[in-house]
Amino acid sequence: MSRRSESYDKAMAKEMQNTDFARGMVLHAIDSGDSIEDALRYSIRRMGIKEFSHKSGISIQNVSAFTRGKRKFGFGNLSKCLAVFGLKFVVAKSDKAA
Repeated sequence: MSRRSESYDKAMAKEMQNTDFARGMVLHAIDSGDSIEDALRYSIRRMGIKEFSHKSGISIQNVSAFTRGKRKFGFGNLSKCLAVFGLKFVVAKSDKAA
């Protein structure tokens, strides 16, 4: 990943305060083939780890470890992460049987 300028990072962090913009970023990443975890990692870094930690209620240390790939989140923490972006997990019936 290329390094961005500090002004770009600040501008992106400001944009990520808009829930609709941030949700769109997460959904776009998933639609592009990223896993939910990778989409969250990318979006959390853009928002800022401290800001995200405050919004999610997950400790800065755990959020930082997650974004660096050093920690995996279970369903509970992933749900908290998605909630910050106005998203949630949904289980739906599939038309195809396994």
